[in-house]
Formats: sequence, C-alpha cells, structure tokens
Amino acid sequence: MSDAPLSEPPRLPASEEGEPGVVLDRLQELLRRQLELVHQGSLAAAVDLFDATDRCVREIAGSRGAVEQSPTPQWQRIERLYQELSLALTSKRTEVQATLNAVRRGKKVLSVYGSRTTVFRR
Repeated sequence: MSDAPLSEPPRLPASEEGEPGVVLDRLQELLRRQLELVHQGSLAAAVDLFDATDRCVREIAGSRGAVEQSPTPQWQRIERLYQELSLALTSKRTEVQATLNAVRRGKKVLSVYGSRTTVFRR
C-alpha cells in the first residue's frame, strides 16, 4: 500500500506512462482504490478517481497491443475488481434509495400532520 492519500491517482514516471503493462497496473490500482473508498463510504472521493480510471481504459482500448500482451491473471484481477466495485456501488445506491424513501415518508407524515394541526387551531 502506498502512503499517498486514497483520493489521488498513483503517479507514474513519464517514461512509463504509455507502456501497456504499466497502464494495466495503474488501472488495477485505481480500481482497488475506488473500491476501498466506496467501502469507506467516501463516494465523492471514488468519483474523483473516475476520470483517471476512464483515461486508463481509453488508453488500453486504443492500444490493441495492451490487450494482446497482458497476462491473463492480471485481466482476471482487473475484472474481479471491476465486478466488486460494481456490486459495492449497487449496494450503496440501494442504501441511498432506502434513506431517501424514509426521508420522503417522513416529509409526507410531517406535511399531513402540519395540515391537520392547522385545522384544529381555528
């Protein structure tokens, strides 16, 4: 694990940034960090890493050599991290939806209660 804050993408030496293996390593690290942040409840920080992750994916997609030269175990790790991140985000979305529904029900109860108390005050 690095000592850099979790919200900052890992930095690579300029000479290594275009190399396929290094880009795959960086993508794997970014996905790992996003997953950690989601588990910690830091959704905003995880979203901040999206641009860096997207750049890596686009660079890999634009370089067929990266796909053909990559070791299978690394792709399996990247796929597993992506699936875990997707599941974690889906879980958080479900939690947020439940909280929003509870807030909406609370507002509705308060509005009904408020409208009935004004009738009795007259």
